[in-house]
Amino acid sequence: MKKISKIDKNKKGYTLLEILLVIGAIGILASIVVVAINPLRQIQKARDAEKESEINQIYKALEQYNIAEGRYPETVVLETEDIYKEICNTGKLTKDDALDLNFCDGKIDLRLLVPEYISEIPRDSSLGAMVQENILYQMVEANDGSKTGYEVALSSDNNRVSLKSTNPNINGEEIAINFIERPTAPVAITDLEVNIQGGEIKLTWSTPNDSKNPVTGYRLETIINNTIVINENLGLLNEYIIDKTEIDQLAQDGNITYQARLYAINAIGEGSESNQISLDIGVPDSVEDLLVSESGGQANLTWSQPNMNAGTFISYRIRYSEDNFQTYEEITIGNITEHSFIIENGYYKIMVFAENQYGLSTTPNNVISRSICSLGCVDNGGGDITINTNTIFTEDQFNIGTLTINSGVTLTTDKNIRANNLVVNGTIITPQGQGINMVLGTLTVNSGGSINVDGRGYQGGYNGNIENNGYGPGGGFGVGSAAGNGGGFGGAGGNSNSGILGGSEQYGSIENPIDMGSGGGRGYGTVGGNGGGIIRLEIGGDANIVGSISANGTNGGTWGGGGAGGSINLDISGVWSGTGSIIANGGNGNNGGGGGAGGRIAVRYGTKNHTGNISTNGGSGWQGGAAGTIWEFLQ
Repeated sequence: MKKISKIDKNKKGYTLLEILLVIGAIGILASIVVVAINPLRQIQKARDAEKESEINQIYKALEQYNIAEGRYPETVVLETEDIYKEICNTGKLTKDDALDLNFCDGKIDLRLLVPEYISEIPRDSSLGAMVQENILYQMVEANDGSKTGYEVALSSDNNRVSLKSTNPNINGEEIAINFIERPTAPVAITDLEVNIQGGEIKLTWSTPNDSKNPVTGYRLETIINNTIVINENLGLLNEYIIDKTEIDQLAQDGNITYQARLYAINAIGEGSESNQISLDIGVPDSVEDLLVSESGGQANLTWSQPNMNAGTFISYRIRYSEDNFQTYEEITIGNITEHSFIIENGYYKIMVFAENQYGLSTTPNNVISRSICSLGCVDNGGGDITINTNTIFTEDQFNIGTLTINSGVTLTTDKNIRANNLVVNGTIITPQGQGINMVLGTLTVNSGGSINVDGRGYQGGYNGNIENNGYGPGGGFGVGSAAGNGGGFGGAGGNSNSGILGGSEQYGSIENPIDMGSGGGRGYGTVGGNGGGIIRLEIGGDANIVGSISANGTNGGTWGGGGAGGSINLDISGVWSGTGSIIANGGNGNNGGGGGAGGRIAVRYGTKNHTGNISTNGGSGWQGGAAGTIWEFLQ
């Protein structure tokens, strides 16, 4: 039998109050622990971390697509420039899967990324539960099922994307990736320079500043006359030297244009082209700033050194001419840009050429015309001269205001005349074998007025001329007992009935005639006709020709050949007007004599309103002379 212990009535237990106090303390402690742990906050933090992860997944997928395709998906490019738009909740659908056309409702469709770049388009789990129904993949829920809770934007340069959550984090802050710039190829080089050093072409440049994607090398393109001749990958250099020997050989056949451009390269790829440098290689540029003054019969020239176009200076060549450079004098000097020299009276055109190892510079546009007046020259100081009686000029006449030839009188001159204005009411002629050479501001040949050098060229054959031939390069052959051939110039002179062939050749310039017509051959007991003379007029303004300008050959005597027409050379900067005749016809052969050839007429003009007769007909004869030439040029 078990013995029952005796209860100690003196031992005390917990009172109800104590138990209540302990329970209250435990409740307070539990409240403190719950507040400290805050399970809802922990859940929100977990959701925030999930959003950050999903945003990064979308960003990485977009960047990988960009690298592979060279651009972002078109739905992003076309819809999100500088603005945020929500991404459509297409889940695991790919671009090939069916989708209700109204489902996305203006949101951004990123199915192009699935599944190659991301397994599915994520959705913010805080938006609530989803129910999927097939047929056309429709989302059904209390809220808009097309929402993902994530938005995308594209920078205005189409180079960077930004993503964010539509809901802030637990602290009220935006969860976003803001325009993180993706790795790119190097920026373009902007300071590519070229220098010539002896026989080398040296290219220099600076490395583009890009600490994130350092440059690893360069690619050089060299272009000669618009054709790429070098396409070379360079190392990590900042200069490159090219041997100029082969380029110099090309330049001997004419100026070339050397160009180069450079591309920087890094791990991402090749950057845009650099600034393009261009270098002309060949003969020097033309000398276009020539200045000429005159003092005491001396021409004083100054100019600036032109670009040598990668060549080495050799010399300057000064050329001056009285016949528009059909012939000229030349002076060679060293590397100085001024020169003075004594020159005879006359009206000259002057040019300066530069020379390097490739040759002479091209003909300049700036050709200086200058009157030189020293001994045997009259400077009229700008005063007017009026010819009232038959007059012969025995000295060059420069710096005339207005020169007027009155009606019924003749001015005879073979001298250089420089006048602001020439008014011809009478006649201007020149001695035999000479010419008329004038530089004028304006020319007026009124009705009844004439500038006439008929028969003032090469003389025809005559008694006492042992060979009986006409004078000049195209003089007609003649015989004392038969008929003579016609003189030649702008065409061939005609043959006579004597059967003796020869002479009568064509010669001279079409565009710049400065020769006299040749004489016809002597006929039986008579003379051949004289050739026409030379008229050269340079007119800075207008020319109104109502009267006549003529350089005809004269007719042969009995059995004589006709003389060839001469030269009329007019340079009219302004308006060429009037109804007057300009003629350089050949003279007629007489009886069995040959006709003289026509001469040559050249007119350069600014505007043509002239309607008068212009002719260089050959003269008639046993065989008529050939027609000469007429050349008109709008300058």
